[in-house]
This record gives sequence, structure tokens and C-alpha cells, in this order.
Amino acid sequence: MNEMGHRLAREQVAFLEQQVAQSGERALVARRALLDFQNKTGLISPQAKAGSLVAIGARLEGQISELKARKAAMLGYLSPQAPDVAQIDLQIGALERQLGAEQKRLAAPQGSTLNSRVEEYQRLELESTFAQDVYRTSLVGLEKGRIEVGRTLKKISVLQSPSLFPCGSTVSAESNSKAPHRRTCRLSPPATR
Repeated sequence: MNEMGHRLAREQVAFLEQQVAQSGERALVARRALLDFQNKTGLISPQAKAGSLVAIGARLEGQISELKARKAAMLGYLSPQAPDVAQIDLQIGALERQLGAEQKRLAAPQGSTLNSRVEEYQRLELESTFAQDVYRTSLVGLEKGRIEVGRTLKKISVLQSPSLFPCGSTVSAESNSKAPHRRTCRLSPPATR
């Protein structure tokens, strides 16, 4: 019975070790996929890149608004054909083209845009994080399993309670391979005065 319990305990630890190895491999594969994506796209964090493009777009829109306000003020005292007004129109046009190009880098109906890269990166990052969490959980399970096995191995199953032969009884030959003999016992220590 004890050997069977020990064997089951060893099998439990072996199973947990196998689970840890599998989840560790899955975590490694997920992490490699994320790194491969970063190397392929040349982006460590597409979210940061998208954030910087949004900031650039906001700055360009601010400059366009400022130039339009300046043009409106100039038109109060200059004709629309004045060289200063024409120069501002050129600047506004250039900034609007630049803004359009930055917006296309962020999102477009087709093609490899940054928003699709951000989505793919987030998916790979989520898979990697989940695989790492599963790996950590399986390591905790393995350690708990080892502790439990240690407790199990320390236990001794008692199949029959020990019995004492009454004082003065004879042990039969069937229970002892030697000839029957007489046991003596003392129940209490001798009295001293």
C-alpha cells in the first residue's frame, strides 16, 4: 500500500514537471513570435509609434490653423494676390499634404498601415503575457505538488493496528517461524519504599 502511494506521488510530480515543460515551451514560442514581429516591422512598440504619429498630426493641424488665422488677418489689409498671402497659401498646402500622408500611415482602407500593426502587436503581446502567466501558474502548481508529495512520502499507512500479547501468553509457531516460546511482561515498575 505504501509503495503504491509513493508511486502515485512520483507520477503526480512527473506529470506536473511535464506540464511545466510544455507551458514553458509555449511561453518561449509566444515570446519569439513577438520578437520576430518587432524585428520584421522594425518597431519595438507600434503603439508608441502610433502615438507619435498622432502627436505629429495634432501639431500639423495646429500649424495649419495658425497659418489660416494669420492669412485671415492679412486679408484684412492685403489683397488675396499679395506675395505674403500666396506664401501662406503654399505653407498651408504643404502642411495639409504632410498631414494627409501622416494620417495614411496611421490608417487606410488597404495596405500595411500602422493601426493593423498595432493590432497584431497587441495580439502577440497578449498571447505572450498569457503564456507567461500559465507558465508561472504551472511552476507554482509543481512546487505545491512537490510539497504534497513530500508529505505523502513521509506518511506510513497503517494496515493493522499493532497488538500486544497478554503477559504470560504463548506465541504460536504459525505466527513465528521459531518454536513457541513464552513472553513475559511487566505492567508496572516494582514498588520501592
